[in-house]
Amino acid sequence: LGMSDMDPYDVYVPGKLKLKKIAVDKTIKKKKRRKKKKVQMPEVDKDEEKIILPEDTRTDMEKRVAKAKEERERKKIEELARKSYRERVEEYNQHLDELTEHFDVPKVGPG
Repeated sequence: LGMSDMDPYDVYVPGKLKLKKIAVDKTIKKKKRRKKKKVQMPEVDKDEEKIILPEDTRTDMEKRVAKAKEERERKKIEELARKSYRERVEEYNQHLDELTEHFDVPKVGPG
């Protein structure tokens, strides 16, 4: 018998199917996630009553970006606080009136 005489479907391997040298019946364990370390709260010395802050490890650019972000948030909050709810609604309605009908939802269907 030569290789050409054998039917490729005649090959039979007894036993369980093994994938990448791991038996199917074994469970694949999930990797455990490491918990992030909690940021320590500032400590208070009993003797000096002085708060010891953790050292700031941010770069100068990171500090500037954070400061600019806080400034933008502060300005936005001030702007929102300056107007009452009624004024904001009126301004929004005026904005909607200025839009063209192109943005209106078209009527679909009979009626």
